Amino acid sequence: MSLRSLLHIALPKLRKRSRRAQSLPLKRLIRQMIHKDVHKRPFMSLVMIRQELQQQELQLLATQQTPTPPLKKRLLSRRSLLKVGGLAGLAAASGTLAWLVESQVLNIVPHPVYSPNMGGTICTYNTGRGVLGVAWSPDGMRLVMGNANGHVQAWDANTGLHVIDFHAPHLRRRIEDVIWLPEGNAIAAGGDDSIVWVWNAATGQLQRTYAGHTNWVITLASSPDGKYIASGSFDTTVQVWGVASGQQAVIYRGHTDKICSVAWSPDSRYIASASYDATVQVWEAATGRPVYTYSGHAVPVYTVAWSPDGKHIASGDVGGTAQVWSVALFESNGQQQQNPLTYNQQGGYQHSPVEAVIWSPDSRYVASISHDVQIWNSFTGEQIFMYTHHTFAVQSVAWSPNGKYIASGGIEGTVQVWNALIEQGKG
Repeated sequence: MSLRSLLHIALPKLRKRSRRAQSLPLKRLIRQMIHKDVHKRPFMSLVMIRQELQQQELQLLATQQTPTPPLKKRLLSRRSLLKVGGLAGLAAASGTLAWLVESQVLNIVPHPVYSPNMGGTICTYNTGRGVLGVAWSPDGMRLVMGNANGHVQAWDANTGLHVIDFHAPHLRRRIEDVIWLPEGNAIAAGGDDSIVWVWNAATGQLQRTYAGHTNWVITLASSPDGKYIASGSFDTTVQVWGVASGQQAVIYRGHTDKICSVAWSPDSRYIASASYDATVQVWEAATGRPVYTYSGHAVPVYTVAWSPDGKHIASGDVGGTAQVWSVALFESNGQQQQNPLTYNQQGGYQHSPVEAVIWSPDSRYVASISHDVQIWNSFTGEQIFMYTHHTFAVQSVAWSPNGKYIASGGIEGTVQVWNALIEQGKG
């Protein structure tokens, strides 16, 4: 169905919804959608309208006093923006960067039926908007998230206290990724303003900005020593730059389409980048020299992660398939090359995009997300557990450094922390 046909069907409903809308961005977006000049209508409006309406629905449900039946899950891929390729979204709001370090308690809800078993939810942090990035501090004591409202929040993972709230009002729409640097003293975030922000994790003081990209920054990865950040963008490049200096060190241009994910090897030698061009490319971090191109996926690759032991790489694609493959494919060192292991997402969303893959700290397991979080054995592909407590699609996931917990962020605006310690002998 053409965009014109979709608009013909949708606009009467959108006009009616706009009169009741409580969200200023929603009203602005609807006005853009119905602009008489078709050239001024945002190309991505249908995707963003659907997400905004979903947020409105959640807010409405939260104010209702009567019990509400469970919501039907819907998959809204944060990387679905890539499918129609274009910088769309809401117009940038004017304003300056502001930090708020507050002695407040994040809206935290302890789970009433907590179980120490695998998948037992410890608590849920309500952030208000879709969570697109989540990360643990290196000591496992704090969490940070970035959401679709352009906010970054960091808090004590155990209590929800000591909240640092970062907000950049001029961001068009969203924070796409957030990372905690290895020494634990800094946090970096990137999003739709094409800038990477680095600030002090304890005080909120802005330390550095990097503005080398010309399109959205969709993914970030830190070198193991914390001296460099690799940022991947819709502009099809991966750029490596110094955290202290903000100076670009390497720019990699080997991909032919948008970058979806980047991962640094544990020994700092290589970077793996996943792209909408259906490849994962491995290249030297210091020089940008191409080393290997993995073409095992037939469709765009959304995510890539390097195992902590440095021996394998996991990647996931838009078709719902995750693969684990050996670095022996490009660095044999006498190792026997193995065929890639393929894991197909299970449950009711087998063909939904794999939004992210992460490794357990011991490199034995992989967690992949599409609508739920699925944990599986990285050697056999056997599913160990499926976490299904999010109301809407899961968009981000992080394994705690001690391997005991997973934090997952959903489009409904929550970060949920749950038990992920796998029993000995299982899987």
